[in-house]
Amino acid sequence: MRYRNVLFFFKVFLFFSCLPAEKDIAEIHLVDDLRLAQLPDSSYLIRVSSIFIDQGKIYLADPELNNVVVLDENGVFVQNIGQLGRGPGELLWPGQLYSKNDTLFVFSGGKNAIDIFSNSQFVRTIPFSDVNGMYSGGRFFVDSGKVFISMVDLNGSISVIPVNNINQNLSFGQFIRFSTDKQSIIQNHRSVFLHGNTVISVSFFQPIIERYSKDGNLLEMFSYENLELISHRIQNARAQLATENVALCIAADAYIYNDILYVLLCHSDDEGVYSSTILLFDLSGEKIEVRKKIDLGQGWFTAIGVTEENIWAFRSDAQDRYLARFPLKGHKF
Repeated sequence: MRYRNVLFFFKVFLFFSCLPAEKDIAEIHLVDDLRLAQLPDSSYLIRVSSIFIDQGKIYLADPELNNVVVLDENGVFVQNIGQLGRGPGELLWPGQLYSKNDTLFVFSGGKNAIDIFSNSQFVRTIPFSDVNGMYSGGRFFVDSGKVFISMVDLNGSISVIPVNNINQNLSFGQFIRFSTDKQSIIQNHRSVFLHGNTVISVSFFQPIIERYSKDGNLLEMFSYENLELISHRIQNARAQLATENVALCIAADAYIYNDILYVLLCHSDDEGVYSSTILLFDLSGEKIEVRKKIDLGQGWFTAIGVTEENIWAFRSDAQDRYLARFPLKGHKF
């Protein structure tokens, strides 16, 4: 694994690719056809932090409910996984999810651990208390017995942690320096995804997407800093980050389906801040390319999941809290 340090993200990057003119990016307006707020036990979805879809099952992590809600592909309730607690099979503030072949990995923030379930049955807990670095809720994945996660320390932004030997973890990834170590660690958090034989990294607080080999070599960096949707936030960052210990959301969530990366943007204009636009990036070629914009309408959305037929998104704002289904029929990406 290699360690890298770079300067503040507004400067020019090596391996840099740019966004085309915004007027050339086609926009799609979607309308939801299903809203789910209440579960069969009369409880309500309150603050879904992660949506993951695997083999026709939709997994929702809600840290207020302290379990994982499982729906079928039609949005019908199937079961809950886990319950409140610190013991085996219990969850405490579940956050991000990853599932493969009905094996579910749940990061339990209150336990600082990943709980593993197979076919809904508890298997084991991986404690992260002895792992170096700070975790701030980004997506992770598991491949070849290793967890790839943004556990940030001053050596890198991505950690690779063997499931069976967490003390053998290694770090890689761009690490951007800010005015203090604390701010540097917070600002470098990312969501990471497996795409083919590469690792895709999406920054929370900087308008950048990185592509790495699985052994940590930087292959490409893509900036969408000039996008008008987020230009107000970028300008605010320029004015504040040098003197204040703040972090401005750029990407609220992201998801990969097939060869498309969906990035849910935090964007702003003169009237306010929103999280209802998804920017689509094509990952199929040698270079990352922007495809389209998707408008989900009004509301602040916090988590997304994508299938061939639908985008699932959780709305969480002062007006409403519900899981919405947005059909994709008739749209080509």
